[in-house]
Amino acid sequence: MHIRKEIIYHVLEEILENLAFLFFAPDDTRDTMDYNLAVAAKISFTGLFSGMLVLAISNQILPEIARNMLGVDEDIPVHHQHDAFKELLNVICGNMLPAIAGKREVFTIGVPDIISPEEMTASAFRCPTTSMAKAELDSGKIDFFLLIDGEEIPET
Repeated sequence: MHIRKEIIYHVLEEILENLAFLFFAPDDTRDTMDYNLAVAAKISFTGLFSGMLVLAISNQILPEIARNMLGVDEDIPVHHQHDAFKELLNVICGNMLPAIAGKREVFTIGVPDIISPEEMTASAFRCPTTSMAKAELDSGKIDFFLLIDGEEIPET
């Protein structure tokens, strides 16, 4: 497995397990998920290299993420579910970039935004397989893309 993909899976596993209490099994062999049945978000960054991280999860997982992150059992309004999902992506980004570039590199991270199924599909077409992660969760799927502007990440 390509080193960047190993880092992506390691960070995703660590953050999803520790922050959202979700456990997944990598599945690079499946097609990308149907983004019309998912919620997706992106977050941009600049630094040693610039680009964005894009994350999609099956719709049915969104309430579980919010409940787990907020530590509550009751129903949570959709806008709060989206906020929890965006915070999850923010934490993934904050851990992913130093894992790839090294802890001494400084990045400026933007504000996460919910994106349309069409924008998620466009991201899937632009993402090299070495920067893509797909996984199965207990109750759905997750797709993750690391999109770098211009050229490949410089070797560190």
